[in-house]
Amino acid sequence: MKIELFTFDLDGTLLDTAPDFLYAVNLLRKKYNFGEADYEQVRSRVSQGAASLAAYALNLKGKSNQIIESHRQELLDIYEDCCLTNTKIFDGVEELLNELNEDPNFLYADTPDRKSIVIADYNKMVEEAEEGIKSYFARMPKSDVIVKAVPEYSEENAAGGYYMPPSLDGKRPGVFYANLYDIKQTPTYSMRTLTFHEALPGHHLQNALNIENEELSFYRRYGYGTSAFGEGWALYSEQLALEAGLATDPYDEIGILQSELFRAVRLVVDTGIHYKKWTREEAMNYMKEKTGMSDTEVRSEIERYIVWPAQALSYKVGMLKVLELRQLAMDALGNDFDYKEFHSILLDNGEPPLFILEKLVKNWIALKQS
Repeated sequence: MKIELFTFDLDGTLLDTAPDFLYAVNLLRKKYNFGEADYEQVRSRVSQGAASLAAYALNLKGKSNQIIESHRQELLDIYEDCCLTNTKIFDGVEELLNELNEDPNFLYADTPDRKSIVIADYNKMVEEAEEGIKSYFARMPKSDVIVKAVPEYSEENAAGGYYMPPSLDGKRPGVFYANLYDIKQTPTYSMRTLTFHEALPGHHLQNALNIENEELSFYRRYGYGTSAFGEGWALYSEQLALEAGLATDPYDEIGILQSELFRAVRLVVDTGIHYKKWTREEAMNYMKEKTGMSDTEVRSEIERYIVWPAQALSYKVGMLKVLELRQLAMDALGNDFDYKEFHSILLDNGEPPLFILEKLVKNWIALKQS
């Protein structure tokens, strides 16, 4: 039977997060002298949100929303410290992702003109993304972005995609390099999310706006950068594009979810290599098993982590901080929250460390409330 449609999300669908929520709930209950929670009660409330879990954990039925909210945040703070302890992929998901990656329906034919066809499709996706995100930003880059294939001399060991910023004078466009070495490295359902990350609204939008910002010093425009901000922004951009409705094909949503899963697996693999002393083969097997990525992609990624400790962690760490600050602003400003203003605060100040970014956003919130 041919499968026509997949629809699922990450938390509670691809990943079983209930065990770590149970652990967090029990830590909260222990703090307030309650006994251990019932696992099935916790599991049934995970999909209802942290407020429901906190209310159950501390028997807050009938209490004010303010009291429940304070304990909701307390629970989330605990959960943040243990969220990868016992969370695992549901049975069958790993096999599904591997099957999708091998499915010829999602792969380009291995013809002499394959690379030119893929590049043309990528460039079309960039154009579509540019039109779809304009309402979320106060200004768009003047510099164009184009897609090219990774040069053949480096494609075997290069990442699946990477970005080079435009020149200072704007004469050379930004370039999103797509690695087309292995057919299986480019399943069609993964292409759009890579476009969002490397081009628009990801690296190109952030880098080009930064370079074009003459209010910044030359060093801040072109020399200084923080991986947690730059990669955090690009990963946030994948989610923003999904929220903006740019992933119109359900299979594209699978690509975005697989990408998010990939970044979560990076947290485990990087820590495994550099703290738990995993071998290269152990790390490769774990990533292949959990993500369904091709052997070529997995080898390239793991060899990169080996020589660049902790950089792979910056993607998810940065994304989580941006989402945290966005939610903070939404809660504080309500109907006065504006995506264009929020994104300008993030993008008009170079590539600041995350603690500086937090100060900038909080100052903007205070100014809006005054």
